[in-house]
Amino acid sequence: MNLYLLRNYNALLKNLQVKGKPKMEKLTTWLKNKRIKNKLDVRELSLQSFVATSQISRIENNLSNITINTLVGMGYGLDFGLNDVLNELKISPYSPKLKNKKQPSVFIPKIEDAYSVWLLFRDEAQKAKGLMYDGYYQIQNTMGDENANEESQSFDRVWEALQADSDVFAPLPYPTGLDLSHFAEIYSRGGAITNSDLGICLAQKRLELGLSQRELAKKTEISHSVISRLESGSIERVYFEYAIRIDKALKMDGQLLALAWESGEYESGISLLKYINEKSVAQQKLHYTEWEQTAKAWADAFIAICRWHYVKDISQDWWMGVQREIAFYKI
Repeated sequence: MNLYLLRNYNALLKNLQVKGKPKMEKLTTWLKNKRIKNKLDVRELSLQSFVATSQISRIENNLSNITINTLVGMGYGLDFGLNDVLNELKISPYSPKLKNKKQPSVFIPKIEDAYSVWLLFRDEAQKAKGLMYDGYYQIQNTMGDENANEESQSFDRVWEALQADSDVFAPLPYPTGLDLSHFAEIYSRGGAITNSDLGICLAQKRLELGLSQRELAKKTEISHSVISRLESGSIERVYFEYAIRIDKALKMDGQLLALAWESGEYESGISLLKYINEKSVAQQKLHYTEWEQTAKAWADAFIAICRWHYVKDISQDWWMGVQREIAFYKI
């Protein structure tokens, strides 16, 4: 390819990257103005938001789509939240309606619960492992698989789910019985929300409307493979614009956007950072406490077990036992 053709090819790629993104262009302008108003240069914002300087520059010049994780990080650095973004884009925020507002938040783990289980493991490994094995064993008991050794199977599944840095790593599966009302309750009570939660919520709403993945892909102009990976919770980068399109197509009134933002905070480690900084003001924004691989695996497994206990309506004894054991770490 000669130099002339190469230049034209690169120019075409740039046009494709920024084409048809009026909302996102408005957002990037707002982000740049907010940085300037805060009297930060790109390098200073990078240090405070944990987003690479090159990525911030590409976003401000409309050369890169904004992922939710990146937007969450910039929100941390510039002190804004989802509602600030939605207000700028003239999108109504999500207002969940709870059926039982006074009901205790049983089986709705928060970031402090998930992180405290990991801290317990570091101090008393066998006790923490025992809690996790027992929690999953109770789930398998409800499945009634008479052809397998449930206790052994429970041990193996949990052990594999905690081996984040090993070839045998296999995250615990999520139950299929989660409904949209439970996600509303998790969100309103400040529970931790993962990419798996986001995917299940998306799939539930899509099926409720009688749409196939390919039909939703056509309505949103997002590839079928992206929709599939979103629903499976296996996608690493979720574009904010995609969340807007899907939320609108499924008439979710901002619920998907709200869950996507919360999952971005959880998956990126920003929610963990906020929690740690709340406990120790002296550490505020001095360093980024990113999820360690193993700590994240423990948190994911713990949340998955809690989701199963909710769906299977298992006794609260296990949950209350966990709360007693981790209470020290939440003070």
